[in-house]
Amino acid sequence: MSNPESNNNPNQNPRELSQIIHLSSIPTFVIDRSHTITHWNKACENLTGYTAEEMLGSKKHWKAFYPERRPVMADLIVDNASEKEISLFYGGKYRKAVIEDGYEAEGFFPDLGDDGKWLFFTASPLLDEDGAITGAIETLQDITFRKRAEQALRESEERYRILTEYVADGVIVIQDDKTCFNNLAFRRMFGYPGSDEAISLDILSLISTSFYRHFKELIESLESGQSQEKLFQGACKRKDASEFWVDMHLDLIQWQGKPAVLATINDITESRLQRLALKEEAEHLRQENIELKSSVKDRYRFGRIIGKSPAMQNIYEFILQAGETDAGIVISGESGTGKELVATAIHKLSRRKNKEFVPVNCGAIPENLIESEFFGYTKGAFTGAEKDKKGYLDHAEEGTLFLDEVGEIGLNMQVKLLRAIEEGGFRPIGGGAVRKPDIRIIAATNKDLTEMVKTGQMRKDFYYRINIIPIQIPPLRERKEDLPLLMEHFLDTFSGDTPTQGFTGRIYEAVFNYDWPGNVRELQNLIQRFVSLKNFDIVAELKSITPESSLYATFKEENQGLRNAVEKLEKHIISNTLSRNNWHRDRVSSILKIDRKTLYSKMRKYGIKSPGMSGAK
Repeated sequence: MSNPESNNNPNQNPRELSQIIHLSSIPTFVIDRSHTITHWNKACENLTGYTAEEMLGSKKHWKAFYPERRPVMADLIVDNASEKEISLFYGGKYRKAVIEDGYEAEGFFPDLGDDGKWLFFTASPLLDEDGAITGAIETLQDITFRKRAEQALRESEERYRILTEYVADGVIVIQDDKTCFNNLAFRRMFGYPGSDEAISLDILSLISTSFYRHFKELIESLESGQSQEKLFQGACKRKDASEFWVDMHLDLIQWQGKPAVLATINDITESRLQRLALKEEAEHLRQENIELKSSVKDRYRFGRIIGKSPAMQNIYEFILQAGETDAGIVISGESGTGKELVATAIHKLSRRKNKEFVPVNCGAIPENLIESEFFGYTKGAFTGAEKDKKGYLDHAEEGTLFLDEVGEIGLNMQVKLLRAIEEGGFRPIGGGAVRKPDIRIIAATNKDLTEMVKTGQMRKDFYYRINIIPIQIPPLRERKEDLPLLMEHFLDTFSGDTPTQGFTGRIYEAVFNYDWPGNVRELQNLIQRFVSLKNFDIVAELKSITPESSLYATFKEENQGLRNAVEKLEKHIISNTLSRNNWHRDRVSSILKIDRKTLYSKMRKYGIKSPGMSGAK
């Protein structure tokens, strides 16, 4: 802008004025009483693209700003236009300048430069010694960058308003300790029906009295740059004065050109109550476990698990410790050792005890159904899908998923399961929303999973995800001191109220001399037959399945041809393997290394039929 004294002093030397205008870095031009251009400085040339040579002595100054002839501010000054007349040209977007009798305004000139320019311009009269107007001087300032920055800021704020209005978290902007912006979620959270009602609220009026000081200090330290702490967790007050707990994340921003604090607010009242409940439950479980640990020594049973051997005392101690965590567990052991019983006991001691324990026999699920069994499916996902069906992961939500024979899961399914229980979640077959299950996985196997990883039958990432805490269940032959307890337990279980003859010393001797390859399940089946057949000869039964009496004796029988001897041996091996594996045909076909079809064919050939008896897991 020009110096008022230079512009209006009647005693100002015209030569000096001309020199000042020429040397000024502010774009400036002067017109005389007839609207002829008398000065057009270098800065004005640079701004408009019109040179002084083509402009001086002409009345073309309007061409630098408008496509058609119309007066500029200097023309209105020369014509001594009234304020009302000036307002007609500038639509009220003008004001009186600090220079006497001068005016200033701003506007956008689309034909100025390549993309148009925003100019701030000031015009004031030049007077002679008698105070008569001899011309006018106009100064120009390019404010394009500032105007575009302001426009970008306004657009950004508007976009922010639109976006924040529909987010789930409460959002407010705090400026000078007052709310200057709020969204719908905030209003619902704090009980304010309208947006205007939630504007200009004293921010401390929203904070519980006990947290006033902490919140105020946090805001002040954030605004001053003395602290990087951005999270406030505490109690807030609704409009009706009721209190609730929030997480509030704070950030410094610029709002309408001034520093402000952006606060995003999440109501954590429910989750806080849940954490308190879990904490109380965990303390209760801890006290229970202390009591259990104090009495676990020499315990002869733990839930449905029977045994008082040192090996079983170690298992009981492990169950107590595992119940306190939520980590994945792999229970290893031979078939029939009671792996599912251990998994069930761990579940019943965990924080998930009131939710489902979902056992899955991975080896019994056909390959083409395994994905739908685990993840479920939606109606119409495939032929026969007449309604939505939940999978194992849905049924085990917040509970425990027990993967028995986990080594039978194929590599492709291992990938999908791993993704589901990690961050990715899963979708039921046929679509549906992504579900992120909250489950604990306990797996069981009679295979060497480490060897399976080495041979590429199990993925390393899947193995490490499930095998955080390993436990080995001892076979029955390594804890034979538990045999009397187990025998009496099964005898009582299967006898019920029916009197049954007990075990003789000869029976106990035979039982102790047998190695029990089928473990507890084999013993259970033997005792069940003993009770069902009323005083079945256990000694003879055990002798019949020893190598000396069953395998080799077959070949020693006289007048036996090779074919008959082999068939008898094959029938015995199939029957014995089925019995020891609780008639699990998939498992038996795997052990015998024959396919299921061949196994069924041989069972029909030899008249081998399932007794329909269930056994211990």
